Amino acid sequence: MVGNKYGGFVPPKVPFFHKFWSKAIGASLFFWIMYRAKQDLPVVLKLRHPWDSHGHSKEHESE
Repeated sequence: MVGNKYGGFVPPKVPFFHKFWSKAIGASLFFWIMYRAKQDLPVVLKLRHPWDSHGHSKEHESE
């Protein structure tokens, strides 16, 4: 039993295609989460109100 790793379990070989795309999709998800955190984290932590910078300029106030 000493030389028998993992009780005889042999993990299957994973194709390169699956490894590559799983890393690409995982990295995309990670960067998307970081991007959204950069945008929304101050609002979530109550450091900024959502309506403080909503993209409108002062030009619309005179109308």
